[in-house]
Amino acid sequence: MKRSGLSIRTFQWDDIRAFVSLDRSIRLSKGEIAPTNPEIITEILGQPQINPEKNCFVLEINHEVVGYGILHHESPINRCVLELKVHPKYANTGAEQKLIENAIFESKILHAKVLHLQTGKTGYLTSLLKRMGFSPIRKYWLMQWKSTKLQEHYPPDGFFFRHLSESKDIDSLTLLQNKAFDGSWGFSPNTREEIQYRTRMSNTKPGGIIFMCSEQDVCGYCWTFIINNGKSWTGTIAMIGIDPNHRSKGLGKPLLLEGLKFLHSRGVKYVELEVDSQNQPAIRLYSSLGFKTIAERHWFEISF
Repeated sequence: MKRSGLSIRTFQWDDIRAFVSLDRSIRLSKGEIAPTNPEIITEILGQPQINPEKNCFVLEINHEVVGYGILHHESPINRCVLELKVHPKYANTGAEQKLIENAIFESKILHAKVLHLQTGKTGYLTSLLKRMGFSPIRKYWLMQWKSTKLQEHYPPDGFFFRHLSESKDIDSLTLLQNKAFDGSWGFSPNTREEIQYRTRMSNTKPGGIIFMCSEQDVCGYCWTFIINNGKSWTGTIAMIGIDPNHRSKGLGKPLLLEGLKFLHSRGVKYVELEVDSQNQPAIRLYSSLGFKTIAERHWFEISF
């Protein structure tokens, strides 16, 4: 059933508390304890690549905030990515369509060539996207590792681990990430400002970014997150990348194990990551260390 009276307006910073309340309602509807707070929402919207007064829009009914969309504009690759949330009470009633229609309109104004949105394998949103002309473009697997005794691991001869030093490593991390993922599907090059901001976010803990180095180069990195899901702390392997000049040297596995070691030392019981279903070498590595696929996430695209 569609809801009438839905209206969209631009974001104002006074909306933060309404966003927190909305996020808590969504989490509670899924049986999760809701640790969301104004500081977390403010931190997310404060990222340099997000201009919330321009690219975040609020869905209301009778002046009540019932949903919102954040449009990530990635100009280097001419795409926009929509992140949307709708109150469970108003889900599947036309609210999602209203937000998506607005995102399409705004994406065209920004001269993006495509709009992408991620959803589950099936469900209302998946069906809605197909009806609106979106096509499935990519499938990712959500994999999970349960904290167990880790394999002993050491860096290969001539290499060593060290942790990020913000005072001297931001430029190196920015360059390495952009080189490691250049040409990967959906990757948009990051600026130094974006990388520095993310290293300071609350989900990145001191010691949680680990480098694999030689005497001359920073050759690879593993970027971990720690997130409170309301019941326990969950770890995430957010990024793991190797400089193209140092691939096929056996760096990936020990680097991943070092990331797991860090998360394990912080009391994390579960570690999750997303991987492109077409990246079979990475899937084999993760599976060999005990990661199990627990969900599919599908990317949909509409082009202009």
